[in-house]
Amino acid sequence: MWLSNSLEGRSRMRKHKPKWWIIGIIAGCLLLTGGAWWLQRAMPSRVRPTRGVHPASALPAPLQQPLMRAATAPPAQAQAIYRSLTQLPARNATEKYLLGYAHYQLGKLYAEQKQFRAAQQAFQHLAEQRLSIPALPIDPSFGTWSEQGAYQAAICAYQLNPQQGIQQMIRFIEKHPTSPLVTGAYKRILRWTNERPPAAAQHAWQKAQKASMERMKETAACGPKALAYVLQHEFGIPTDWRTLMKECGTALEGTSLWALAEAARQRGLSAVGLEVSREGLLQQQPPFLVWNPIGHYVALIQREGKWQVYDPETNSLQPWLEQSVPQGWRGAILLLRPRPTQYANNGGTQR
Repeated sequence: MWLSNSLEGRSRMRKHKPKWWIIGIIAGCLLLTGGAWWLQRAMPSRVRPTRGVHPASALPAPLQQPLMRAATAPPAQAQAIYRSLTQLPARNATEKYLLGYAHYQLGKLYAEQKQFRAAQQAFQHLAEQRLSIPALPIDPSFGTWSEQGAYQAAICAYQLNPQQGIQQMIRFIEKHPTSPLVTGAYKRILRWTNERPPAAAQHAWQKAQKASMERMKETAACGPKALAYVLQHEFGIPTDWRTLMKECGTALEGTSLWALAEAARQRGLSAVGLEVSREGLLQQQPPFLVWNPIGHYVALIQREGKWQVYDPETNSLQPWLEQSVPQGWRGAILLLRPRPTQYANNGGTQR
């Protein structure tokens, strides 16, 4: 009986014994699959071209050369080149592509010209109005609005026609010889002409240099001019600004606030110098002189309850623009009164 039980157990073990040949086949398949996957990943990308991608054929030389010329030519010449390309018969895919590209570039150039003409008209409108920067400018190197407009218009003109742009920039120097933009204008002419400016540009530059020196002398007199205006129109004391220049010792660097105060005191006025912020300036009562950190004097007076600004540079009286004084501004003022003020004893203080 024991023997029969032993034989029966062995037969059961044979039935449940794993089939090693099946496991071997599965393992071999896995190894082959992994090896194939590794070889595919290890292959250089140049050996495995992407499906459906075909290298684009280069344009023929007769078609490639006009495109290269148009890309570097001025807008007027580029338009002519693209317009000639639009006359192609478009017999194949390459010529059809080129035809569409030429039409696109033509439309782009026409749109840029339209924008340029609109900007030019806007600049001319500003020039006709003769808009100038406020009496207390933030950045004097910007020039007036009309000067900046004419300067930018000449740059735009050069993009369309180089010769026309150069001539327009020369006219800008001739028309605005004292503008702070003149130096930049002449440097552009030098760059545009490869350091060979035309004689007209050199002549205009020399005249601008002389005018700039004369303007420096006149600009240095802004303090005496502003004081002379206030003395005559606010206190009825006729005074020649040239006389004030001699009294104050005005040089090319300008006039000190202390010298202007002494000249006013000699004429019977109380003159007090104050260092003020933007808020402190707006709290004062005209008349007074304002010294801007850029080195320019103007006079502030009051007419019919409104502030007016006298700018010696333009010799004109203009409405006061509060926004012309930026936030964070600091400068100096000279308060002028017919009688002593509460600050007159110390000759000036800070507020």
